[in-house]
Amino acid sequence: MSKATVLSKIAVFYSVRPHRAGEVLQWARQRRQSTIESRLPWWPFAAINSVGKSLPPDPVVFEFGGGGSTLWLADLGARVTVAEHDREWFEVLRQELGDTAVTLLSEPSAEGAIGSVKTPGKFFDDYVGLIAGQPDERFDLVIVDGRARVECGLAAMPKIRPGGILLLDDSHRPRYEPLRQALSGWARTDHRGLKIGSNKVAQTSTWIKPGQ
Repeated sequence: MSKATVLSKIAVFYSVRPHRAGEVLQWARQRRQSTIESRLPWWPFAAINSVGKSLPPDPVVFEFGGGGSTLWLADLGARVTVAEHDREWFEVLRQELGDTAVTLLSEPSAEGAIGSVKTPGKFFDDYVGLIAGQPDERFDLVIVDGRARVECGLAAMPKIRPGGILLLDDSHRPRYEPLRQALSGWARTDHRGLKIGSNKVAQTSTWIKPGQ
């Protein structure tokens, strides 16, 4: 897609949302920053604002796939447990986070049942299982933004408290349909717009667990 086409799509999206024009300026300032430099999630700005306003004081969070979102949550005072599959990135996060978050590493294996289209021939059963040992209904927020997202989201559902949030990044992808179907009884909000690290309008969705 050409640069002109990208800019045209962005212009059309925000022309009918003039109250959100500030997102374009923020994106322009920060779009070349790394996730560590920005200390912000690489989600649409609307999702950042919504989640930030929805979290209770001292939230308890589990995150599949860390980065700027982990730093942002730590800055908010959240108690974060972050699961990573990549050792190099795990070491970067651990150095940045220090003792402000619990970092867990589970590298993919050569055998298993849970694969990922991003890494053919690698399996993520143990990575998905990192949340299994957590108490049910413990978390105010679970972020699904790593590998094997459908399986991670399904494993997370019983671990979220009533009224808590499951967030799925890039939620428009067709391969995540099984998770979207499983969450059909939860209140869903799609957050679309620009995000750091991307030059196009993106989508992140949140679901609120019923029963509060």
